[in-house]
Amino acid sequence: MKRTREILYRRTEWINDHWFRLWIATSAGAYVKEFVTGDFGKTVPSVSDMMGCQCDILQLDCVGIQVGEK
Repeated sequence: MKRTREILYRRTEWINDHWFRLWIATSAGAYVKEFVTGDFGKTVPSVSDMMGCQCDILQLDCVGIQVGEK
């Protein structure tokens, strides 16, 4: 089944050559872990796709939820 979700905002901060921090805002129902890993090619585009290597999440924190109108 194809489900379309949106990445509304993104910001990255490189920590070193191998690690970076990623802040994203998504539409409702987006699976952040799948967006990062690509879920074995099922989620396109993905961070792994864009970087050309396998990416994974060390820590996942939700810093806010917006409900209702913007």
